[in-house]
Amino acid sequence: MLLNWEELKAYFASAEQIGGADARYKARMIRSMLFDNVNYLYMTFLAPIVSEFDRVNSTFQAPKADPQYLINELTLHYRSLYNSV
Repeated sequence: MLLNWEELKAYFASAEQIGGADARYKARMIRSMLFDNVNYLYMTFLAPIVSEFDRVNSTFQAPKADPQYLINELTLHYRSLYNSV
């Protein structure tokens, strides 16, 4: 989402003008979120955390995953989250 932040802002700004009444309302709400710099800061902060969760999740969705590897990944993930606090 961060890679396309400016494009999303432009898209929803234009969608706010050309859609139907319901679509314009939804586009206005999303546009206001995208133009809020605090939301951009939140997304910037959360991007590495979300990518780490995605990585761990994808290892658990593998068709032939090694159970020992999964336990090691989960333990490492747990330690990285709770030992850094």
